[in-house]
Amino acid sequence: MMSAIAPGAGTRSRRTGNSTTVALTHEPSGTRYTLEVRAFDDGVAFRYVVPEAGGAGRVPDEATGFSVPPGSTVWYHDLDGHYEGTYDRKEIEDVAEGDWAAPPLTVRLPDGAGYASITEAALSDYAGMALQADRRGVFQARLGHAVPASYPYRLRYPALEVLRLAMPAVLGENLARLLPSEQVQVFPWGRAFTPDAQVLVEITQLEGTLGANSILTARWRILGRAGTEVRAGTSRLSEPTGKDYESLVAAHSRLLGALSRDIAEALRSTEGLRAAK
Repeated sequence: MMSAIAPGAGTRSRRTGNSTTVALTHEPSGTRYTLEVRAFDDGVAFRYVVPEAGGAGRVPDEATGFSVPPGSTVWYHDLDGHYEGTYDRKEIEDVAEGDWAAPPLTVRLPDGAGYASITEAALSDYAGMALQADRRGVFQARLGHAVPASYPYRLRYPALEVLRLAMPAVLGENLARLLPSEQVQVFPWGRAFTPDAQVLVEITQLEGTLGANSILTARWRILGRAGTEVRAGTSRLSEPTGKDYESLVAAHSRLLGALSRDIAEALRSTEGLRAAK
């Protein structure tokens, strides 16, 4: 019998259950490790405890498979959106071999036997997990290094604070190079500085896929000295992306450069701004 205390937001809950450990040996390498299992009234948890390798390097991996009974219904979404995707409902027999599922994977068991959910928990110094289906109705656990690096990710303003903070500085540096005769400052600027024009930019899409394309969509507005809008536009840009992250970063850099050129050209060609210089 074991007892676990789970802290919460201003509360603490106690759960009791049974636990056991099983000593195992990985036959190819001779590595000894332990399987720890905890069982509660409404769930079961397990983990592998592998001792240090005595200074030798080791890449964590596992070969756990979760077998879903025939006749089950499953709900899951793939890795697009990274835990924020739209769940699809499928019969287990209709799940394609190789399909990816971000935990939790929810299962309705056949014959009214109930529901089950497979997920990860209490990660500490350990890779996150995804699940991949095989043709036998089994979802295999895959750690972070096995998840396909080419899976798309999407960054949408203002979802990422880091992107929101970095973008003005990058665009400001680019515009300073493209408009060498101008004094370019990033907001907030000092009280003594009175700009002839202000540029407001909203990044609505920044999307990249390794081995395909990176896409940037931005809406921008130019305000004159009086603070009224003198010009507005939308830039929709695309750059090819290679198969590694260095090429992805380079593609994003080119996209920001192209956006900067669009804005710089608009500043040069806006009649009211040319007259104010």
